[in-house]
Amino acid sequence: MSFKYLFFAAAPLLAELQYGNPSEEKPPPFRIYTMGDYLYWQASEDGLEYALKQSAVSSFGVQGAVHAIDFPFKDGFRIGGGMVLPRYDWQIEVDWTRYFNYICEDVQESAGGNPSLAGLWMSPVGHGMIGWGDASFSWDLKFDSLDLDLLRIGFVNPNFSLAPRIGLKRAWIKQHLHVRYQTGFDPGSGLLSNAYYDVRFTNDFRAIGPRFGLDTNLWMGWGFNISASAAAALVYGPMHSHRIDVSSQFGGIDLAENVNRFRPMAEGVLSLEWSKCFDNLVRMQLCLGYEAQLWWGQNEIRTQISSSLPPSSLKANGALTLKGLDVHARFDF
Repeated sequence: MSFKYLFFAAAPLLAELQYGNPSEEKPPPFRIYTMGDYLYWQASEDGLEYALKQSAVSSFGVQGAVHAIDFPFKDGFRIGGGMVLPRYDWQIEVDWTRYFNYICEDVQESAGGNPSLAGLWMSPVGHGMIGWGDASFSWDLKFDSLDLDLLRIGFVNPNFSLAPRIGLKRAWIKQHLHVRYQTGFDPGSGLLSNAYYDVRFTNDFRAIGPRFGLDTNLWMGWGFNISASAAAALVYGPMHSHRIDVSSQFGGIDLAENVNRFRPMAEGVLSLEWSKCFDNLVRMQLCLGYEAQLWWGQNEIRTQISSSLPPSSLKANGALTLKGLDVHARFDF
């Protein structure tokens, strides 16, 4: 179904909406508001797996299981504010989200008394190791986004509201990845305790683009309601990627890429809200919800897949996922 048919199907419904909340106490017709969120999110990204636990070390094939990364939950925040124009017709809103996450872990594995970790980020160029005794991994994520929206709240009936929104999203997503393999094993040379392979990767994406969304509220009485929001954006901007490999076996690899990318994203929130007006002067709202964001194509690391000259490669091209608890507070005055 095309967007044209969706628009004409939704137009009669939007035209019938009643503006101004018929079920709650009436705050002032013109006001400003501030808001803040405490975020307890988990950040994960596809394609970061770095080690394979081999059940046997052999030059004839690979057998084992990929080591799963344990992505922890970390704190973040969101702050913002807006302006409500007369008669609840329109609202202008801006908010800034900041979330930093850092992961560091180490894994060891052996089979038959020999190191047996397969290095998934190890280039085949000039390297014959098929087993490692130790693999360490760190991932540093710095995520910032800025949303500027224009929205209008309309009521289908006194207990159910819809608020379409349109605006801009600005994003800054910076990642640093470091993987190191140590204590190598080669069937021909045996155990090499001083062997190592080190990978460092940087991915920096800065973009801006249009954002569209819809907020819904089901009012249950006594100031409580259930809220669900969904939005999507298509952002465009420069993507800088840089990979450096250093090894005890060969000179190393230095790959850099600077391109402009279109990247889609989607986000959604489901929450339980409570709000109350005090003397028609101040309105307070508290929310407890679950939020998720999906950013496609944020892992641009290139992986060497052939030792031919020139070596062939592919991109991990994994999606970044942010999800977890959202505690929200808003004050209108």
